[in-house]
Amino acid sequence: MSTEFDWQELYQQNKEAIAILETILYSLYQTRIKIKSQLLEQALNQGANHADD
Repeated sequence: MSTEFDWQELYQQNKEAIAILETILYSLYQTRIKIKSQLLEQALNQGANHADD
């Protein structure tokens, strides 16, 4: 097993790990946007409800 092969394998593993992390990060970002929009909607609804009082 040559040193070149080891580097190639390490590079490939890192590429795969980065792809997985990017997917997780994107998913977390989407979840964050969803939560923020729900909180904003709740705040707007509460404001509208209090305006009716």
